[in-house]
Amino acid sequence: MGCSLAWAMMCDRGTLRPENQDATLMWASGPAVTLPTADTGRDAVSGSAVLSGDAQDHSTRLVVAAVADGMGGPPGGAQASQVIVQTIKAGLPTSPVPDPRAFLNALLEDSNSAVFELAHRHGLVGMGSTCTLLMLQEGQAHLCHVGDSRCYRIRLGAGRLEQWSRDQNVAAELVAQGVLTADEARHHRSSHTLTQAVGLGKPLDPHNMGGIYSRIKPTVAAEKPAGEWQMMDITLVDRHVTVILNGQKIIDNQPILGCTGGALWSDVTRPGPIYFQGDHTSIEYRNIVLKPVVK
Repeated sequence: MGCSLAWAMMCDRGTLRPENQDATLMWASGPAVTLPTADTGRDAVSGSAVLSGDAQDHSTRLVVAAVADGMGGPPGGAQASQVIVQTIKAGLPTSPVPDPRAFLNALLEDSNSAVFELAHRHGLVGMGSTCTLLMLQEGQAHLCHVGDSRCYRIRLGAGRLEQWSRDQNVAAELVAQGVLTADEARHHRSSHTLTQAVGLGKPLDPHNMGGIYSRIKPTVAAEKPAGEWQMMDITLVDRHVTVILNGQKIIDNQPILGCTGGALWSDVTRPGPIYFQGDHTSIEYRNIVLKPVVK
């Protein structure tokens, strides 16, 4: 069973900068299309495709879309976004991939290295870009993003627009910590200060499930696909934590150095409630068992 896809892209230089620092890519059953084709101020393109459900017809079962927004403060923002979409274009798969999330993470890590190497060669200190990367494969959408270029999901039946990505900037962190409200963050001076960008020479934080928010990253991605129940075993002793997700150890006796983003208060010695928090969507919990650790 197939479906039709209609798509459109537009890049606009805007009125504040002399060059277009955005770049976009769309690939669906044909040559990949990228923008801008020239720095003309505004560039647009649209197209359509029929996505096949035929297991033998790999070329029409895959869609990849990307947008990169070069950082405007440091030099080289326009080059950074172009390097990212060209790196993604060169790495497009020829058939469905077994682990879309790992594949998208690898594309962003390759882009991260390519931008950093270019910056190092040309002395462009601080050169970087956001990137939001989406793959449609066999009826599922997979998102991977760095920075604050947003991805939205349109719910046609409900008549609403939902933000799917999470902003990686200082203002968003302050909202998570309860310092700002969402309305205050929208116009806050730190709303354009990124906490992560492609090309700065640091490994990208994949924000995999089971991490200790803003403190400890999981060593591997062990989560099941969305819609399946996840099983998590957490052991906390003297502020050292071990996390096992779906039978796989993802954090091994690591110290939690201070409060996490979203903490109810900053006093780490103060007893308090257990706080469960979902992220940008509905979430359900079941079979929660608490057991004291006897030393």
